[in-house]
Amino acid sequence: MIHCARIDGHKSDMTVTIYQGDRAERDWLKDISPYSRLRHPNLLQLYGVAISSGLHAAVFRDELIPYGLFVERFRDITHVQRMYLWAYCASDFCLAREYMQMMFHQNIYPRVSKTWIRSSTGRLCMEPMERFYPCYVFPDIPAESSWTPSESDSFTVLHEAQPESYMEIVSSMPLELYHSLCWNLFHDIPHIKIPQSEMMRVGTIIFCPSSTESLDSHGQIVAFLEPVSLHFNGWNCSCSGPNGSYTSLASNLLDNGWTRIHDEGGLLMFMRISYEGRDWLSQANYIFGQLHVNSNHHNYGYIHRCDFQLWISPTGPGVPSGYLFVCPPEDLQVGPSLFRWPDCPAYWSRDPNGLDPLDAEEAARLGYPTIKLHRYVRLQSCYSEVYTGLRQFHKAKGFDPDSQEVARHLGHSLFKLVDPPIPFGAVPFTYSQLL
Repeated sequence: MIHCARIDGHKSDMTVTIYQGDRAERDWLKDISPYSRLRHPNLLQLYGVAISSGLHAAVFRDELIPYGLFVERFRDITHVQRMYLWAYCASDFCLAREYMQMMFHQNIYPRVSKTWIRSSTGRLCMEPMERFYPCYVFPDIPAESSWTPSESDSFTVLHEAQPESYMEIVSSMPLELYHSLCWNLFHDIPHIKIPQSEMMRVGTIIFCPSSTESLDSHGQIVAFLEPVSLHFNGWNCSCSGPNGSYTSLASNLLDNGWTRIHDEGGLLMFMRISYEGRDWLSQANYIFGQLHVNSNHHNYGYIHRCDFQLWISPTGPGVPSGYLFVCPPEDLQVGPSLFRWPDCPAYWSRDPNGLDPLDAEEAARLGYPTIKLHRYVRLQSCYSEVYTGLRQFHKAKGFDPDSQEVARHLGHSLFKLVDPPIPFGAVPFTYSQLL
């Protein structure tokens, strides 16, 4: 139980946690031990403890307001103001995390650390205990987008409707920070399976009505990015275990770039090519303007991930000994941002050096498991509110939101329109038209 209380001799209120029940003393001792070592304004600070008539209490400095109750006051603010609130809280959280890492080599996360607001300062206060609070409070922004509010920055500007207050918010927030916060509002459209022969360009902008799960029948390519900054890792290998679980599996990377795995069934190999999407945020309203899109912005998404999966079914008795060879990751890339399965992505061989590859028919005749290939893409999109906020923020910063000025200012690659839009599955190699 948590209460607000006044301690004799003190003018300000304190927050008191009361421990009751059979586990009261054990929980009390467990909690006060880490709190007694904390010395940071953005972390709970223990003022004192008390024991009386079987009750145990911990007294914390200041009156602490639950974060959810605090932000409820601002539910009607604009999108730009909400991003300011997030930035303000995220900056305080970063300071608390740096302290915990430096002093205790411990990390904390917004989703699992209970969050408060100090009533005396209006600043964030974290409870860095390893507990799970399933609520989204504010994004965990990357270090390169961190922001330190000035002494004049305050939550009070969120209560004010004057134009000067709005401009104060805009002027204090860097473009990169605002984009990082908006990026956290994008959501994934479920995995969409792609035909094996289709080439895929990561970073492409797709019109995909939210009611469909098939890009082939409804999707349209409306814009693409060149060049694209990609995150491209190698093959991850796992083998099936009990209850449908997977465990990591060691593999041998050969001098020629191929991966060799010895005699494994129940194998899953996957590789992920991803694009972060920050270029899209800097010029989304330009693309929408060119396409004359004024609503239903969530039907437009960018391909931010392409997953290649190679699946070997579990083996049974009588399967011959052999080796599976999987192609180098570079074989999947056919252009700067173009990917598809090669003609020979994997094969079986009884030779440890792979010099005698077995074709699919011969491998099946000998009893080797079938090699199954899958490929999926993930699109990310968000709702019109985010794009409206981006438009307002860019305009207030002095940029034309209907141009690519912001992208050029930040050094981003520029999106190119596909005019007219190309139906996604219109031809076997759709993206060859864009080369």
